[in-house]
Amino acid sequence: MEDIEFINDAGFDRWKDIVQLIEKSERWALSENDFHWWKTGFGPSNLNLLVAVDKRTNQTVGCVVSAYYEPTDGSEPLMTIGAFFVHPSYRGTGIGLALFNKVIDDPRFKDINWGLDGASSMTKKYASKYGYDKYMDWKTSYFKISVEDVEPSRLDKSKEITIVGVNDVEIGKILEYDFNIQGKRVRRDKVLKSLLRGSDCFSRVALNKDGEVVGYGNIRKGLGRQLSTCPIYAETPEIASTLLREILESIPNLKSDYTYLWLLPADTNKAATELIQKLSGGKAVDCGVSYGQFTKSVIQTDGSKIFSATVYAMSLA
Repeated sequence: MEDIEFINDAGFDRWKDIVQLIEKSERWALSENDFHWWKTGFGPSNLNLLVAVDKRTNQTVGCVVSAYYEPTDGSEPLMTIGAFFVHPSYRGTGIGLALFNKVIDDPRFKDINWGLDGASSMTKKYASKYGYDKYMDWKTSYFKISVEDVEPSRLDKSKEITIVGVNDVEIGKILEYDFNIQGKRVRRDKVLKSLLRGSDCFSRVALNKDGEVVGYGNIRKGLGRQLSTCPIYAETPEIASTLLREILESIPNLKSDYTYLWLLPADTNKAATELIQKLSGGKAVDCGVSYGQFTKSVIQTDGSKIFSATVYAMSLA
């Protein structure tokens, strides 16, 4: 460990190192652009990329990212941890433990609620050792579909709603809908604006006949030409089906330019699982679950509306 240096608030060059390492060893659906929309969405002082560097080679060998959701308009503060990674050659050396301890010891955020999305292999350790022992009442399922098996036309479209682009609806309506999804406890306004307006995203919003938002969805590009659905929130399965179909049909060269599509529904949302299998012709691969965990209180959300979670690194629903 004497050859390892830990750097707070690391820059884009270090993030690019991490992305390249993750692409080789994990195949997570991260991207280089994540650094920019995180920084823009959370603000420079509310996002910390903590990296471990081998001083002998100057090679980036591990990281963890923490993000602070500021209390706004009656919402609660929340600190989240994500993108926790150690180079395979350096695992078992204590680097991962050191990264985790350093990020949670940030004195600015000692007395607020912390959350993370725990892998099955780590969830008990996070709970017993670090106090992440308050669990959401649903888990996040991970489904992977080869784009060769993705056929949007299999999905039904509802005539009761209108699907529009993000720029065709007042952004405040989307943000308020999202706040309701987050149990009216955490506001993600800046982050959501940054995500939905990203150049590597495909987004749509569902409106009812009164012009009210009844769902929205986003699919973003990731490593290895993968696509990650984050999120799909909808009031009903019919709305979710329509949203997902419209977004997929808006992606140019879907079958030739991309490899896999990821969807992350609440495990209690059986309608979402049926939708995914319908889209894939029954060929979607179940890749397991992760656990939404908190230190002080659970940010509870309605799993029946979670057809694919934002989870991805800095969110929990």
